[in-house]
Amino acid sequence: MGGLCGPHRVRTAPGDRYLTDAEWAEVARRIVHAAGIAPDGDEKACRWIAVRYADDHIHIMATTIRADGRRPRTHRDGQRPKPSAARSKPSSACAA
Repeated sequence: MGGLCGPHRVRTAPGDRYLTDAEWAEVARRIVHAAGIAPDGDEKACRWIAVRYADDHIHIMATTIRADGRRPRTHRDGQRPKPSAARSKPSSACAA
């Protein structure tokens, strides 16, 4: 039986502008991709959700079992995704 991963908080730096919902969606997608939880294009990846708690941060929760019953390849369990995954500018083709 699987469990849950998270919640992991992602926050903008003090003084940064507030992100739109679409930009936060892109940041969350990049983070779960970088962490190996939900690689882009993997339809059997772990399910995840991002919740916007305030203008300056989101929380991300994910299952730890993929839709095909396997564990995700999380690229060294226990390590956080590289900060660059969240710092990179969201693309203009964001999906909420």
